[in-house]
Amino acid sequence: MLDYDLFNEWLKTTHTFSARTATSITSRLKRANNICAIPAEIDDMYYSRLKQMSEFKALDVFVRSHLMRAVRLFSEYQNGCAANAKKS
Repeated sequence: MLDYDLFNEWLKTTHTFSARTATSITSRLKRANNICAIPAEIDDMYYSRLKQMSEFKALDVFVRSHLMRAVRLFSEYQNGCAANAKKS
């Protein structure tokens, strides 16, 4: 299960996004997850699967771009969490 609250906090502290922007990105991540379930580790195959989903294809280019950005940021968050876990 994805921890949206921790991701939201990470966006605000690491990228210094405002609360409103972080919430919008988190919402877009949830939407992407509803279209194509986000795996424990995001890889290139996930991006490919997401892009092939008919629900994703039906979205406006602008919306698709925002969803992809949210997924990329979540991947960055996952990688940062994994790196911190290895340090411990």
